[in-house]
Amino acid sequence: MHPLQSVLIEMARFHKLDGRSYRQIASDIHAEHGSQAKYHLDHLLKDGIVVKKKDGTFVVAEDAKRKPLPKAVAFKQIPLLGAANCGDATMIAEDRVEQFLPVSSNIIKRDAGKWFALRAVGNSMNEAKVEGLTIEDGDYVLVDGSDKQPNDKDIVVSIIDGLANIKMFYHDQKNKQITLISRSTEEHPPILIHKKDAGVYLIAGKVKHVIKKPKMNWQA
Repeated sequence: MHPLQSVLIEMARFHKLDGRSYRQIASDIHAEHGSQAKYHLDHLLKDGIVVKKKDGTFVVAEDAKRKPLPKAVAFKQIPLLGAANCGDATMIAEDRVEQFLPVSSNIIKRDAGKWFALRAVGNSMNEAKVEGLTIEDGDYVLVDGSDKQPNDKDIVVSIIDGLANIKMFYHDQKNKQITLISRSTEEHPPILIHKKDAGVYLIAGKVKHVIKKPKMNWQA
């Protein structure tokens, strides 16, 4: 094979032939005339070593037959703001990023720009399900901080007098109160919020996803 043809193959491999005139290609391969570039490229095309696609791009035939490499997985960096209690509101809600939780975009396929993560503490929500996953002690809940208008039966993170808590939301219209309900294998009383409690109660966001605590077997 002529040395210039070897150079042209490498140029095709890295898409350096696409959209270029023979004169430009000749300059890149240090040939005297564009006709030399055309001559050697035509030989590669005739022999089927290089293929010109319909869109005008050149590819090496050998590479075209290979399966494309999988795309790199993107990770969403979800800020971890600490912990939230699944029982009574006893965990202090600190709006401070401890670290970031890298979560594959194959797990979270939607926009997560306003999301944050919390560690669930306790088992008072171990029968509640978010996207089919229960919330158990040690799991991470992923919360959409922009979604603060929950519907009945949504799982929410509430801040009660500065303390964070995970519960099922229910708006009791008849009694003009919000009831935060546990869904658990254990018995837990509800938390009752009156409309006058607005100064000490707020919705921090709706739980959208659960990252389960890994079940590891450390036995050799």
